[in-house]
Amino acid sequence: MIIFYILLACISMPQSIAGDLNSLQTHSSNTHENYQLTEFFYHHNQTAISYPQLSGMKDSSKKEKLNKNIKTDALTVLHYYPDGAMTDGLTLDIKHTIKRMDRELLSIQYDGLGNVSGTAHPSNHFYTSTYLLTHGERVKLDQLVTLNEAFSETLKKKSKALSPAMEGYLDGFSNQDLLAKLQTADQLERIGENDQSDVFSYWTKDSLGISIGVSHAQGDHAEFEVLKKEIVPFLKKPIAE
Repeated sequence: MIIFYILLACISMPQSIAGDLNSLQTHSSNTHENYQLTEFFYHHNQTAISYPQLSGMKDSSKKEKLNKNIKTDALTVLHYYPDGAMTDGLTLDIKHTIKRMDRELLSIQYDGLGNVSGTAHPSNHFYTSTYLLTHGERVKLDQLVTLNEAFSETLKKKSKALSPAMEGYLDGFSNQDLLAKLQTADQLERIGENDQSDVFSYWTKDSLGISIGVSHAQGDHAEFEVLKKEIVPFLKKPIAE
């Protein structure tokens, strides 16, 4: 069946959330339900964060749980600004992209810029969230992939940097050091803490994406993708293409 990614006309809703009026994207899947995704916004002063919400799901309690979790996870970027998120000093613009949606997985990427008046430079934000639609829960990398040094080596040898400037960047890590980073992936709950992780993962139709925090001069984050067929031995559950 065809899954329509629908953007509705602006409507008035609590917490300054409104639908967007941008162009449509269409996704195909063999799902038994016509899941629909509508883009919503959280607005406050100069802060705008877009995130999707599901409809068309027969299980209304699962839909409500997923939508609540998606919105909560999308807004965790505000934790980077505990003192400035609710003031006029913060300018924050975060957009989302649907990286994968099928009968099992919904994988969302968020990226954008944040700037606080008086700081030296804006920050490039990048974070992700992936959900098992069959369970209504967010899942982390280590719940879907066996993380060990062999996986680190495979990622270094088989992945491709999405930015040519970052090609070969992973080779600078030992397998053990890269593994330590990967084991902290997708910990949205730690955003804004001193020991926060800047490693996130996402899934596409045929690949696994890994984002790693880098220096501001390098762009604050760098993304690498590895084809799923290259990591099949490490998958904890089959992930269809």
